[in-house]
Amino acid sequence: MLQSSSSISSSEPTSALRELARFLKTLVVACVLPSVLVIAALLFLAHRMGFTISPLTIAHMQQADPRILWMSHGGYYGPYQLARIEASRPEIIFLGHSRCSQWRSMMFKPYSFHNACLTAWTFSQIRTMVDLATRKNGPRIVMFTMDYFMFNDAYAKNWADRATMIYDFDYVQGLRDLATIAKGYPVEVLTAMPAYLFGRAHSMIDGMDLLGFGAVIARAGFRFDGSVMYNAKFREEAPRNVHEMAMVIPTVPRGTGHVISSAQIDELQKLADLGKERNLTLVGIQLPFVKKVADILDSGQDYQHYLASDAGVWRDFQSAEIRRRFQEMGIHFFDWSRHPIGADTRAFIDPAHSSEYANVSALSSAMADPKFRAIIPELDMQALGHALREAERTGTFFDIYHDRF
Repeated sequence: MLQSSSSISSSEPTSALRELARFLKTLVVACVLPSVLVIAALLFLAHRMGFTISPLTIAHMQQADPRILWMSHGGYYGPYQLARIEASRPEIIFLGHSRCSQWRSMMFKPYSFHNACLTAWTFSQIRTMVDLATRKNGPRIVMFTMDYFMFNDAYAKNWADRATMIYDFDYVQGLRDLATIAKGYPVEVLTAMPAYLFGRAHSMIDGMDLLGFGAVIARAGFRFDGSVMYNAKFREEAPRNVHEMAMVIPTVPRGTGHVISSAQIDELQKLADLGKERNLTLVGIQLPFVKKVADILDSGQDYQHYLASDAGVWRDFQSAEIRRRFQEMGIHFFDWSRHPIGADTRAFIDPAHSSEYANVSALSSAMADPKFRAIIPELDMQALGHALREAERTGTFFDIYHDRF
C-alpha cells in the first residue's frame, strides 16, 4: 500500500532523531565516559596519595596512625605543625628553621615533646609560632633555634619574604601537583600508583606510609613527632656536602655582617615579652656546626668569597654584653656551636645540619650544666646513654630512633 506524502514526511524527522540519539550515545561511550572515568581515577589517586588532603586533616590522621610520613608545600608546614601540637599536647616543643629538624621525641623521655621546626626562620616568625601554639593548653617549655646569623637584618629580610604560612588549603593545587610530578617524575609516579590503588607506598628507611607530593617523590617527610626523615639523596651526598662551607658561611650575606642587629635584638625582646606573658620557659639554642665552620668564623681571615668583616655578628653574638642581654630578657641561652661532635663529620648531613646522633650527644653533654638540667631535670639519661652506645656500635648516625616515638 502506498504511503501518503504527509506520513512519509512525518517519519523522516523521527528517523533523524533516532540517528542523532544513537550518535550521541556512541559519542558518550567513546569519548565522554572514558574522560569521566579518567578524571575520577585521577581524583581517587590524588586523594590516596594525600595530594588533596588538607594539612589539618593529615595532622589528625597522623595522630591516629604514627606510621604516616607527610610532606608538601613549605607554606603548609606551619599550620600542619600547629595542628600536630594541638593534637598531641606536648610539654616541650622545638621551633625554628631547618637546623633543628632532627630532634626526636624519644630524646626527651619521660617528657612529651614535639618538633615543630622548618616553620620559622626569624625571631618574628618564631614569636608568631609561639603565640599560635600557646594560646590554650599549649606547651610550657619552648626551645628554639638561636643562631648568630639570625641577628643579621639581611638574613631576616630574606626569610621574611620567603617563608610564609598558607592557612587556606588549595584542593585544586593538589591536582596540579599530581599533574606536575607525573610529568617531572613519571617513573616514580607509575611505580607508586599500584601501591596507592590498594594501600600506600612506603619509605625505604622504616617502611612508613607516604602521603603528600613531597613524601611520594622523596620517600621522606615529617614523622609523627614532627622531625624530618631525610631522603636518600641527602644521605648519599652528605660525605661530600659536609665539606662545603658555602652551604652555611654565606648565610650572612656579603658585606652585611659587621655588627649584630639592634632590630633583631628588639624582635627577640618581643619574643621574650610574650614568653613572660604566657609564663613560658624559653630556651634558645645555637646547635652544633661542623668544626670547620667555627674555625673559619673565629679566624678573622677572609675565606673564599666570604669577608672576615662579616664575622662581626658572630663575635658580637658571643660577647659578655649580649649574653647578659639574653639573661635579662629571661631567655635561657645555650651555645653548642663548638660542641666536640663537630669534629665528626659523619654526624652531619652538611656543615650546618646535625644528625640525631649529634643531637643526642649534645643533649647528653648539656645535662652536665646545672642551668640546663634545671629546665628538664627528669630527663632519662640512662636511655640517652643507651641510644648513643647502640648508635656507635652499629655505626648509625641518622634515624637512630627509627619509627619509635
